[in-house]
Amino acid sequence: MIAAKIVVQMNKLHFKDGNGDPRGFKKFRDDHTHVDSFPAIEVIVSMRCSIFVFIEHHALFTKYLEQGPTCGGLRASLLVDFVSVLGHIEM
Repeated sequence: MIAAKIVVQMNKLHFKDGNGDPRGFKKFRDDHTHVDSFPAIEVIVSMRCSIFVFIEHHALFTKYLEQGPTCGGLRASLLVDFVSVLGHIEM
């Protein structure tokens, strides 16, 4: 259940103007597009993030969630679920 929540909330953070951070996510994407350690970023550009992208680049997404504005608490609550042991197990 937490893994599904992570995917939905991360996509909300990426795409929704209301309570997300699409500009911050776009900047994050652009900053890491040319890094060899993050080749799956093109997936994020054209479609919604999959759980496999989050698992493969967990450290990078954790760093993204730790930075930036609070987005009404969305980023902070997502970070808690994203780094939790149960979240890792379910993903």
